[in-house]
Amino acid sequence: MKPSFVLSVVLLVLASVVLVPLPAAAPRVPGDEIAGKLDADYMRAVIEHITGIGSSPIGFRTAGTPEDLATATYIVDQMKAIGLKDAGLEIVPVDMWRFKGANLTVTADGKTWTFQAASQGGVPPTPVAGLTGEIVYVGEGTAIEYDSLEADGVSIEGKLALVNWDSDDVWTNHVAMEAIARGAKGTIIAALPDVGDYYQGPNAIGSFDSVCDPTLCGSFITISKEDALTILRLLGSGTTVEGTMKLDVEMAYDVDGYNTIGYIRGTKYPDEYILFNGHHDAWFQSAIDCTSCVAGVLAIAKAVNESGYQPERTLVFMTSTGEEWGSEDTYYDWLVGSYRRIIETHPDWQSKAVALLNIEGSGFAGAPIEVNVNQEMRPFLSKMFGRMHRLAPWGFQAAEAYSWDELWTYVAAGVPGFTISSSGGAYGSTIYHSNLDTIDKIDFGYLRQTVEFSARLAVEIDRSFVLPYDFSRRVGHLQDRLDYGTMSSLLGSGDPTIGDVKDAFARFKAAAFAYANAKGRVSGAELAAFQGHAREAVRRSLTAFTGLSDWDYTIYPHEQLELDAVHLGMAVKDLARGEVKSGLRHLEWWVAESWYIPRMSYTPFTEEMDHHDATKASGTVHLGGAKAMLWGGQGHLAPYWNLWMPFMSIREKAAAGDYDFAEEIAVLADTRAAAIDLYRERLDGIASDLHGIAEELEAAVASAG
Repeated sequence: MKPSFVLSVVLLVLASVVLVPLPAAAPRVPGDEIAGKLDADYMRAVIEHITGIGSSPIGFRTAGTPEDLATATYIVDQMKAIGLKDAGLEIVPVDMWRFKGANLTVTADGKTWTFQAASQGGVPPTPVAGLTGEIVYVGEGTAIEYDSLEADGVSIEGKLALVNWDSDDVWTNHVAMEAIARGAKGTIIAALPDVGDYYQGPNAIGSFDSVCDPTLCGSFITISKEDALTILRLLGSGTTVEGTMKLDVEMAYDVDGYNTIGYIRGTKYPDEYILFNGHHDAWFQSAIDCTSCVAGVLAIAKAVNESGYQPERTLVFMTSTGEEWGSEDTYYDWLVGSYRRIIETHPDWQSKAVALLNIEGSGFAGAPIEVNVNQEMRPFLSKMFGRMHRLAPWGFQAAEAYSWDELWTYVAAGVPGFTISSSGGAYGSTIYHSNLDTIDKIDFGYLRQTVEFSARLAVEIDRSFVLPYDFSRRVGHLQDRLDYGTMSSLLGSGDPTIGDVKDAFARFKAAAFAYANAKGRVSGAELAAFQGHAREAVRRSLTAFTGLSDWDYTIYPHEQLELDAVHLGMAVKDLARGEVKSGLRHLEWWVAESWYIPRMSYTPFTEEMDHHDATKASGTVHLGGAKAMLWGGQGHLAPYWNLWMPFMSIREKAAAGDYDFAEEIAVLADTRAAAIDLYRERLDGIASDLHGIAEELEAAVASAG
């Protein structure tokens, strides 16, 4: 090839490069700019700093403690450095439980072992010298096991009870109260491999909120399954095992806890808020649950400012205390910081916050991104899953908002939104709430992806011309839970309440679909009125329909009463025919928390029921009720019927061959009548709320022209 020819070819190629138009670059959206600024190294630095704060060598940063203040102060300093406006602390009233240390010393056959231990929020300390006594293994620690031991001549009086905790059957406060009721000095709790749902990682020691009555629970500690098996081997050899359990905690009532907050002001709708939240209190070091959440919230705030993104709505970045535990002598002892914030500190958000993005434990490789969401946001979330599948290498999961994270108390107050996490599966059974939740368990690439998903959700909401509320899922969800056949069987087919509910639901359904059709024709001039009515419809829907079952799941306000009334009726029929086994099964498995009756003595069971009764909450720590109901009061609670006496009476009579249950059946029938009366009231309330929601949607449609 001649040089001149080669040069000609080169010139032609270069010319073609210049003359052929380049393909158009994909348009960048604001979410891309923010995502590009998300800094995994920054998140690591935040987590490294916060996990170094603890009240003991193994960590713990609980509400109202110096560690709570130190953590919150660090977060506010970061908010200020990022450039958030009005960054600061928000004081919330909490009770303090400050863990300083715990251990168990065991002596047998002239040898001594000392095991590291922990405990749970609200559990009172032991004396400085500890509690010393012979250790007796009591199985799962329910009344059933104690009755069996006592029948064999084994007493727990003055001893230490070693319990194998099965969280599917009872909570730790139940086994601790039962041990004290039987005369034990204290309780040692482990989750052995045969029943343990938690703490199954190697040498894991666990913590949780105790939902504990401080008097009836007494002191209890938690130890690893390995150390518990060591004790069981010693007991199995026939030797006497002596133990001394020590729990060192500081406790105080009604002290200051510390939430944090900072803002990026909106340019177009500054009085509408998109909220970002994570909790900063923790058991142990809690790198994933929930220091990763704090790092995620701060990283998004930093990325927004560094990207130059100008939000239309005000972005609120916040962390809360007391998510794990924050109040003594109440069943509802978690979610305290978030409850106080939305109910007391910022009640205006109940109408003005357009969405909450609550980041929970994230960054555990292998776990899907799980999102809890209210019904009105579910269709929008489904669309986002489709757009952002690349961020979820292990997939997505969606579930109803529920009461084990902070979204619930916001939803119950009228704020729609999401809890985003990536720490399911193996994390929950091995590392969660244990000393193993350390920074080395975080996959920072995956944490960054989870945080990016949260940020992109927020940008989509912020940039939506019409807010992405959709009532179609609520229509279908509620329709499936309005059982008109059961209503007729309980109220009578001619009861006007049934017709009222049908009419109200039909109106709501028609309004929901009219609203969906109107969203596409809203103009700028009509937008404020349209969205104002839609936002109020969401608020009314969430506050009306976010109820709690007796097992803390999200249900509609009438559903627990319906279940109670149906199965009380079945129990009455079976018992009247002398069918004791099936009659008691209806009560035990389906009515309120009667599951606990054969598993707890009368006094602990009654105190457990009283803790759910708002009329018995006095503002003080006392027997016979809760100090406060807190977020439980948002849940349209059904009565926690105390049927311990008739249940046990039926069982004892049947064992003695006496099948005259007339007295017990009368109690059950009266309880059923009370349940039906309240059931009717709840249905009337649902009808009224449906009309109110429909009215707002109809007004939105009318405003769209």
